[in-house]
Amino acid sequence: MAHERSERGFQRGASGPDAAALKPPTGGKGTCSWLDGPAPHFATRASDRGVCDRPIWLRATGFSHWAYALKKRLPPGKYVIYSRATGANGLSESNFTAADKNRVQFTVK
Repeated sequence: MAHERSERGFQRGASGPDAAALKPPTGGKGTCSWLDGPAPHFATRASDRGVCDRPIWLRATGFSHWAYALKKRLPPGKYVIYSRATGANGLSESNFTAADKNRVQFTVK
């Protein structure tokens, strides 16, 4: 993923940033397609009434900014990227919002 973001409160000794990319279902129901590797390949998981709440977390690189390398461009479509930091205590971010900059929507044309 070419997206980078600062991890506020992220400290050395923590396990590092994780990222998940979702291709949301259309029409409010169906399956959720989560990126499951750098190929890029998407794995489908059932949604609960259109809610995709079982991400596949992929290890990203970096500390003050993170990155996840794809082998080729994402196919055209709408996507949502989630990122989370995990502290040295093992606790991970669990709320994702645009305001916190750990949830970003974008379109590939």
